Amino acid sequence: MKITSKELRHHIENSNIENVYLFNGPEIGEKKEIIESIKKKVFNERSPVVYTYYCDESLNNADLIDTLSSGLLFSDKKIIILKSIENINFKTVKQLEKFIISNCFKSDEFENLILNKLNDNNRKCLLSFYSKDKNNYVLSDSVKKKDKIKILQIFKSINYFVNRDTYLIMLNETNEKILDELMDLILPEQNIMFWEMFESQKVEWIRNEFKKFGFFINNETINFILDMIPNNTLQLRDEIVKIVNLFNEKGNKKNNIIELSFIEDYLEYSKEESIFSLYNSMLNGNLEKSLIILNNIINSDEAGLLNGLAWAHRRFLRVLDLYENQGKTLNEIFNNLKILSRKNQDDLKKGIERYEFDFAANMFYLISELDYYLKILPDKLKLIKLQEFIINFIGRMKLNKVLDGDLQLIEY
Repeated sequence: MKITSKELRHHIENSNIENVYLFNGPEIGEKKEIIESIKKKVFNERSPVVYTYYCDESLNNADLIDTLSSGLLFSDKKIIILKSIENINFKTVKQLEKFIISNCFKSDEFENLILNKLNDNNRKCLLSFYSKDKNNYVLSDSVKKKDKIKILQIFKSINYFVNRDTYLIMLNETNEKILDELMDLILPEQNIMFWEMFESQKVEWIRNEFKKFGFFINNETINFILDMIPNNTLQLRDEIVKIVNLFNEKGNKKNNIIELSFIEDYLEYSKEESIFSLYNSMLNGNLEKSLIILNNIINSDEAGLLNGLAWAHRRFLRVLDLYENQGKTLNEIFNNLKILSRKNQDDLKKGIERYEFDFAANMFYLISELDYYLKILPDKLKLIKLQEFIINFIGRMKLNKVLDGDLQLIEY
């Protein structure tokens, strides 16, 4: 029976740990937490013995199987983590099958440890798959896919595994299909899906993470964090710890509230080059610097690039609207929007000198089109499209939008 990640946590707490797992889904942070929980239960106070392999061209099948099957001099238990399992090939699956379902048992082991513990029905069923050959029981070559799961279920009924002290954890973090031959070796309760949180869950999760440190944060600031940081618990938690540490050192601790302006400053200055430094260079009209920053950050933070660009431009568009259309002074605008950083104020002032509201609004259409292009274009063309956008922005070229549909990003 399939179980959820929450149920898996409960199983681990009660030391009910499978020897084989397949962890699927995009939520990296929770997978890491589960693996750490398994390590603690398996090794207790001892140093964990963990081997990590990747399913790629460098994978040595003989080395992997040797690690799975051989004993250790200084430890009786070990964990093998096999990453990028979506890339596994048929040859490697056949090697893993020997570890998961042994194709040959010594007669006394098979009879004493397995057959004698089974009920009549399961004993009869298992003997239809294994036949005695001199001093061994050998698995039939005619075993079908559904038979393999049946064999595993029979072994599971008496808590038997070929190598009880070895744990294999396979990780898939894509949506790509895994070979059926591997799935035929995985019981439903060993195949765990790790989903990303729903949007409503993310907000409360972030709020609670800050509460653990005694700090409070409002919805606007939480939404900004969700826009700017990849939405998996591992990266979110790491960034929250860094924010809290910096706030303890430099923040205004009145009412223990972390304001949006502090988070903005943290994300802008936590990296030498970021989407903020890119956008500020665009506001200043510095084409060469903007293109250099783009080249440096696109590979490390492609997922957050467009969100950050949209957020920064949305704020700039609001500044232009208040200044150009509503006649507000710059001091009123900065106080109203809580833009407290002197550098941010100076960059926005230079942007006001270079760009008009109508032009900035038109560029927002192009940002919405970028979202579409970045999803469908290969990596080299993505960079070209972003370079084109920056050149048009700094060159103040007012272009017609290509894609039809309402503009969603302009709402503020």
